Amino acid sequence: MNKIKTLILALAASCLAVTGANAQGLIGQPYFGVDGGWERFDNGTSDDGWGVGAELNAPFALGPQAQFGTDLRFRGNYKDVFDRDIWDVEALIRAHMLPMEGLTPYVGVGFGWVDFDPVDSTYLPLEVGFEAMMGPISILPYFRYSFAFDSAVGDFWTAGAQAVYWVHGTGWGLTAAVDYTDYDNIGGLDDVDNGIGVRLGLVFSY
Repeated sequence: MNKIKTLILALAASCLAVTGANAQGLIGQPYFGVDGGWERFDNGTSDDGWGVGAELNAPFALGPQAQFGTDLRFRGNYKDVFDRDIWDVEALIRAHMLPMEGLTPYVGVGFGWVDFDPVDSTYLPLEVGFEAMMGPISILPYFRYSFAFDSAVGDFWTAGAQAVYWVHGTGWGLTAAVDYTDYDNIGGLDDVDNGIGVRLGLVFSY
């Protein structure tokens, strides 16, 4: 857990020195992405598994004179850990400042549903973060707190980071992501305390 937190903080710290006039990132960009990789849940004894996911980002403008932009991002995940099928789908609206010296801060709010097999809940995610860009590379660290509407799941929080490298002259790129989620002992899922994910993927601009 400490290694994952250190990695997330290192990614965030590296962003502070990243600038670029011709930067391209994910915030404000219409894209579709797929990824997959290693997942781990911890309930005193850790269990490894795997997961896949897909997301669609659709920017929309509030007006020609607006000083900030907005994105509507849809995300779906499937994880196989503890021999259980775990599903998570959500929609998130992100309001972001226009890029300033390669930095784009944002806030987000949305609505989601997670099924931990056998317990499930809808939830309200609140997210803050920023994207740092330099040329074809961007890094997006974030923190979110999710209010669960079912007490069997309970509120949970996530800290993570996503990076993308856009291949020059094309409309696609390579992505890498890492996240740590504190579930605070979910009932019905062997009292899961936290989860860690590391994923690689592809992203396509449209």
